[in-house]
Amino acid sequence: MRNAVTIVPTGSRRPRNPLVLRGWQWGFGAVAPLALIVIDLRLFGGWLLQVAPAAFWALAVLGPLLLALSQRRWSDPFDLVLSGMVTAAGGLALLAAVLPVLLYLVIWPLNGMSGGNNFLMGVMLTSAITLLFTWPLFLSASAFRRQAKLRLRRREFRSPAAVVGMVLLPLMLGGAEIGDRMYFASMRAKLGSKDIAVMLEGAKQFEVYPIALMTRTEDVCEPFYAQDPDSFVSAESLENQLDWSWGKNAQKVRAAARKLFGANAAQVCADALSSD
Repeated sequence: MRNAVTIVPTGSRRPRNPLVLRGWQWGFGAVAPLALIVIDLRLFGGWLLQVAPAAFWALAVLGPLLLALSQRRWSDPFDLVLSGMVTAAGGLALLAAVLPVLLYLVIWPLNGMSGGNNFLMGVMLTSAITLLFTWPLFLSASAFRRQAKLRLRRREFRSPAAVVGMVLLPLMLGGAEIGDRMYFASMRAKLGSKDIAVMLEGAKQFEVYPIALMTRTEDVCEPFYAQDPDSFVSAESLENQLDWSWGKNAQKVRAAARKLFGANAAQVCADALSSD
């Protein structure tokens, strides 16, 4: 039986449970995704995170929990469901690691670029950046893969409970992403309202939303200052635009912006909205 109890003779040393992660393995699996998010936010302005911010954060939170639970056996069917989720987490971490290359392969034809050499050089450059930039996810995937191989025998990979686990984790991440996008869109729509009460209500809702951590500063600043993204703007022009748009209510809107972005809200939004 899968959950049979091993009898250890008196005086003998109990064998080490292979499911228990060592310190470096635990670091790879649990800390690596958070390290990637920090690297992305600090050095690249959330370039990778902006693809699916809620899904990335959910995986970074759920990943350590799954690893912690995977270090011991549980009663079926929960044990098989958990093993399926661990397998899916490893696959998703690996997919996210190669995501930049996949995006380049999709975006390149859409941009109408020509020339095989340019395309090949782009793939090589993107691949090199991926190896340097997303290495935490490669390490995380290896930790989940180790746990999955120890927990599941070959015939168990297709068991209904394991398949449920493999499907459940992507559904949870997708649900988090869809829910976040819907909630964000509803708040953003209020910011674009010409009714000052509705606009301020949307701004108040954003006070508890992690705008910077979700790499959505530009998306919030755009309706706040009625300014198109990727256009040349300055803090002074944004302030003037705010006065022109809201008139006597401009001070209320300006105060709401400072609650979200600090005392230099106009400068923060000018930096976010300006093209590189």
